[in-house]
Amino acid sequence: FAYILPIFLMAYATAGALIGSRRPHNAIGWIFLATGLLWAFSGLAAGLATWAGPERIDLTWVQVLDWLGAWVFAPGIYTPVIFLLLLFPDGNLPSVSA
Repeated sequence: FAYILPIFLMAYATAGALIGSRRPHNAIGWIFLATGLLWAFSGLAAGLATWAGPERIDLTWVQVLDWLGAWVFAPGIYTPVIFLLLLFPDGNLPSVSA
């Protein structure tokens, strides 16, 4: 998983940057950019919590970083899947009126 996470991170961030720069009103690009940022923050928090450990920093900060790394990761997985299905292809929700 340590090898796959950076690939997904770069893929979401790159796709989001391309869509967001060419079509700024399309919500899919901004969701992909946010997903890339969530995964980057999750990896940073988990890495800092692992590096810090209880012997380097106060234990409360290590627990907070570990908690953030675990909880920020879940929206990074489920948010793009749900909203991509809802907003594809033009970035707007489908109309109910016929």
